[in-house]
Amino acid sequence: MTARLSVFYGFLFLSIGVFVPFWPVWLQSKGLSAGDIGLLLGSGTILKIIGSPIIARLVDRNGNRQRAILLLSLFSLLSVGVFFVAEGYLALLAATIMLAFFFSPIGPLTDNLTLMASATGQVDYGRVRLWGSVSYALAAILGGMWLHGRDEDWILWLVFGTTALILASAFLLPKVSKKTVHTKSQPLLPLLRNTVFWMFLLGAGLAQGSHVMFYGFSTIYWQSIGISREIIGYLWAIGVVAEIILFAFATVTLKKIDPVGLLLLGAGAGVLRWTFTGSADNLGFLFFLQALHGITFGAAHLGAMFFLAKAIPAGLSASAQSLYSSVSLGLIFAIAMPSAGILYSMFGGEAFYAMAAMSGTGFVIIIALSRNWDRGELRIGKTDR
Repeated sequence: MTARLSVFYGFLFLSIGVFVPFWPVWLQSKGLSAGDIGLLLGSGTILKIIGSPIIARLVDRNGNRQRAILLLSLFSLLSVGVFFVAEGYLALLAATIMLAFFFSPIGPLTDNLTLMASATGQVDYGRVRLWGSVSYALAAILGGMWLHGRDEDWILWLVFGTTALILASAFLLPKVSKKTVHTKSQPLLPLLRNTVFWMFLLGAGLAQGSHVMFYGFSTIYWQSIGISREIIGYLWAIGVVAEIILFAFATVTLKKIDPVGLLLLGAGAGVLRWTFTGSADNLGFLFFLQALHGITFGAAHLGAMFFLAKAIPAGLSASAQSLYSSVSLGLIFAIAMPSAGILYSMFGGEAFYAMAAMSGTGFVIIIALSRNWDRGELRIGKTDR
């Protein structure tokens, strides 16, 4: 089971490792401005916000995560194919929304499937998830090297090819259903009324959402100050190396720092990272700042996953995972990404200061979360904390 899940994570993040750093460059080659790119990347999350919870709710009731991931992978590949014929902003917008609807639930459902297997002792989540980070790093390094000097249209072909690998590996996923952990679907409304859960969504969402400037415009910014695509690939990859180390020792880490502590660590490191990213032009310092990605993303992600695993009843696990993706990584990204495009157009690298403020706000909310969470399962439907 560990091997099959690891292979899927590997191909999933191989595709993401090509898409995230280089897709804005492909969009720029189609004549889109920074503001247009920010609006396009942000608009794709609208259907993610609506669609992912619906799909996850169906999965909580049905229990078959593997079949859902397989179908979503198929339609994601078809959606990427639409970009080959999309001409003009409106066509690109339609293709982006389509891809976001089908691709967005894959990550949360895969995490949910893996965490359910982890709860039964069949796998170690961190040791499985690290293969996604390994693939992401390889994609960033090798993608940057391979694309150096080549036409931007190759970016689309790389995204298509790696998405095809996701579909192929989806056939290998184990069937881990809700019956495996002896649970049943529970009503969703009490979860939506839980104050502590919303503190988690907002705090973790702002910490992760502070990465939007990095995801959308760091490659463009670094190119503008004369850094080559090859070096940019290494800059993207260096942080993932630290992330891999953290995931490899996730079990040990969680014995020393609880999930909310990891969220605090990620948000605090974000304040430091984004304060200096937009003004740093020394490569040595940039590599140091990028190494913080292992904390700003890695620690925060690990904290969020294990908060959900520990605090949410199993019968709501897919729904809660999807709500985290839709609100924290969807709604907040949908608002922040277009704003990042506008800020980058106006201020260039100095726009990263806004991300430092965003991460700092998340830090304050997570402190409030730490004071209100009893470090056990949320009292869903019993007390609105």
